[in-house]
Parts: sequence; structure tokens; C-alpha cells
Amino acid sequence: VAPNRLKRLKNIQQNSRVSLVIDHYDEDWRRLAYVMIAGTAEILDRGARHQKAVRLLRRKYPQYRSMAIDERPMVLIKPARITSWGKL
Repeated sequence: VAPNRLKRLKNIQQNSRVSLVIDHYDEDWRRLAYVMIAGTAEILDRGARHQKAVRLLRRKYPQYRSMAIDERPMVLIKPARITSWGKL
């Protein structure tokens, strides 16, 4: 899908309030956990912050080094509230 057609980017353009949930699932429910980050999102498609995001992703994930992610938009989330539960 072309980046400008991604539903998540259209949603951010219409309403920049976002939430990101990172969870840990385990069959033993005593080990369930999550972190939820609520805030505002900004789409980065060029500039120094976009280049930094690309650089950090390529440093962390070798498979991105040969991909044209520098031509893809990045989403920056500015946290307003962080909630967690369980042991991560």
C-alpha cells in the first residue's frame, strides 16, 4: 500500500490523539502485562527528525538497511500519559 493511503496515517491526520499498547501475553495469566502510551502523534516525512528515526531503525534492525524506509513516513508519538500493569 502506498504510504499516503495507509489508514493509520489518515486517522492521525484527522485526529492526532493516539494510544499505543505493548503487551506481554502468557498462558499463565499471572504473567500478563502491558504498557499503554497515550498522547499526540505527528507524521514525519522529511527533515532532521525523520532522518534520525530512519537512522535509529536501521541501527536496531539490520533488515531495514537495504529497504527504502527513508522514503516512508514515520510516526512520532509525544506521550501525555503512560499506564502499565503487571511485570514487564
